[in-house]
Amino acid sequence: MANGWSVIIGLVIVVLACLAGWFFAPKGETQTYALRPFLLFIHVIFLRRKLANNFAASGEAR
Repeated sequence: MANGWSVIIGLVIVVLACLAGWFFAPKGETQTYALRPFLLFIHVIFLRRKLANNFAASGEAR
């Protein structure tokens, strides 16, 4: 079982990793937006699944 120190050390490591990620991330005019393509990708996956389920529920053959 984990004792108190291992939890604190783990949290410190996570905080340091987050700070390093923020520090090394591109900022300003070199910044790229990766969230919008990711959200579009997820939306397309769920839209396809929904259309496939509706198609299958309607009883039409493929």
